[in-house]
Amino acid sequence: MKKFILAFACLFVSSQLMAQSQGPNDPAIGAVSASGCLACPGSIWNNEMDVCKSDNKHADVSLEQAGFCFQSSCYYSRGLIGADFGFSIPFNASITGIMVEIQKHAANKNCIVDKNLQLTVYTNVTGTNLALSGNWPTINTYFTYGGSGNLWGTSLTDTDINDPSFGVFFQAENTDGNTQDCYVDHMRTTIYYTTTTGIASSQSSDGSMKAWS
Repeated sequence: MKKFILAFACLFVSSQLMAQSQGPNDPAIGAVSASGCLACPGSIWNNEMDVCKSDNKHADVSLEQAGFCFQSSCYYSRGLIGADFGFSIPFNASITGIMVEIQKHAANKNCIVDKNLQLTVYTNVTGTNLALSGNWPTINTYFTYGGSGNLWGTSLTDTDINDPSFGVFFQAENTDGNTQDCYVDHMRTTIYYTTTTGIASSQSSDGSMKAWS
């Protein structure tokens, strides 16, 4: 009678996706698009660096009555930009979502609305316009744009996000028949991403002795 011992061992590597996030981060730069261009349309924001933190100091703009626009006297604003958020997304991470929060208010009710909210990548305005509908409140309030699963119609890499030029481009619009003022106190951004971790695992067994005659 012969006895055979069945023994086996296996070693395998599994990949696990690790969901992570960074933020909310504040911008280090506040700027106005085309602020030096007198022939460009859109009213110009003042105190644009005040979007870098929530401190009741505001970027502000005065918007002309609805429908009127001549150079820098206009019913909508130029782009208010927050950039250089200081992200350090890991190399080769997959970006899964971008959330922007803007703290804003209007001097008067039922007159100011979002016109445009997009991202900036290498100083280019890009992605889907996620402007919200509805009038701005008269009390300083945070509003959320995008989220953990929203890529804003883009396909960004860790390098894009980590670059100081990555940011937010925001415009306001006056729907009222009179000149109106509006304010942005703060912009902040959160990035959601996944990384792949290779985990080495092993399973072994000495099996069981089984006899065949």
